[in-house]
Order: sequence, then C-alpha cells, then structure tokens
Amino acid sequence: MKKYLIAALLGSIVSNTFAQPVTAPTDQRANPAVLAHQATLIPGLQKLGTRVYGAEFMGYSNFGFIETDNGIIVVDAGWFPTPTANAFSLLREQTDKPVLAVIYTHLHMDHYGGIESILPSEQPGTIPVYGPADWEDTIAMGQSVTHKATLRRAFMQMGIPIPEGLEGTVGNGIGPSPRLERFDAP
Repeated sequence: MKKYLIAALLGSIVSNTFAQPVTAPTDQRANPAVLAHQATLIPGLQKLGTRVYGAEFMGYSNFGFIETDNGIIVVDAGWFPTPTANAFSLLREQTDKPVLAVIYTHLHMDHYGGIESILPSEQPGTIPVYGPADWEDTIAMGQSVTHKATLRRAFMQMGIPIPEGLEGTVGNGIGPSPRLERFDAP
C-alpha cells in the first residue's frame, strides 16, 4: 500500500512541475478542428442497403429501420423523442408500412429513449418489443433516483444543458447537441 501512495505522490509532483497553462485566442469559442468535424455530421436518414435505413447524428444516437415485405422493424429508437420522430418522418417519405417490431440491441438510454415517438401510445403492447433478457426490468430500474443522478451527470459531461449561443452548440463529435426534453420510458 505504501508503494502505491509514494507512486501517486511522485506522479502528482511530476505532473504539477511540468504543467503549463493552455491559452487560446480570446475570440476563439471552440477548437476549429472540432467545429470543422462537427460541420460534417449532418443529421439524416441514410439508405444503407436494400430496404435498410440508418438514422445518423440525430440526438447523439444512431439507430435504424429494416423494411420487410410486411412492415418495418425498428432497431433501437434513439435517445430523445424529437430526433427519433424526425428520423421516423424521413422514413415515412420512403414507406408507409406499419411498424411490426422493435429490437433493442442493448439498454443504454440512447437506444430506447425515443420510442414513444414511434409506438402508438393509444394501443400499448400491440407491437412486440425484443431486447436483452429482463429488458423491461432494466428500463424500469432506469427510473430510479440513482439512475436519474447518473443521467444528469452524463448530460453535464456531454454539455447538453449548456444553452445554445448565437452559433448553436459545438456538440461532442457525434452530431449536433440534442436539447433536453421530457420523455417517458416505454
């Protein structure tokens, strides 16, 4: 234990000795390379293959739709309802087939948070939803106080609560920053 404490102390001394302040031009609001990269991330629905569509850079989420002969299979559903609704609206320009099923690949909130904009709320349970074992329990646990605190930390980490300026937001390198909105877990 003593050797770890000494190593940590030495590491702290070395890093403080060689640390230098970082400066940027006073009129620079964000790293120009980040801004240039962000400009290439255009939210939209891409046709990835025959009857396969991907929603890219929409609300810090990527999710997709598979068109079958009889309808649409939704693969993940984005983080927030508004970007998911926008993607679904773009899909509706390609097909008006009904949603047959939803598949959650895993249970991070950016894969299921937008589902309410796709599934009909007036008829809950009419469209099957598939996911990892015990997916419903896992999502229900996501409504707990500790999970909400973790989610707040994640939002802060990604800069989501930062108000938009005159030039919008920088984002975090995976698309424009989503705006916080209220949503109900499925």
